[in-house]
Amino acid sequence: MEVQKEAQRIMTLSVWKMYHSRMQRGGLRLHRSLQLSLVMRSARELYLSAKVEAHEPEFRPLRGITDGSSAPNRIGKATPPSEAPPTPLDQLNQLWRGSLSLRGS
Repeated sequence: MEVQKEAQRIMTLSVWKMYHSRMQRGGLRLHRSLQLSLVMRSARELYLSAKVEAHEPEFRPLRGITDGSSAPNRIGKATPPSEAPPTPLDQLNQLWRGSLSLRGS
């Protein structure tokens, strides 16, 4: 029981310190600026990863013994548009919406 009270006290103190430092050191303007820089960094990483994926070959040769007459295999199956993986732009929009919800709290 005493351990739970101590843990709760430490957690409460930590949250209070984070809130207080956010309000003192640059305020909400700095906080929003940092959020924006995180979103832009994530967007850059998504863009670069999409660029790398675009340069990877779609086809690869069969593994094992081949006589050279077989065509290369396509990696994976085509997915219908409804099940297509999210594009980097979709991921960026989702990330941006998440940062906006943080701004409200």
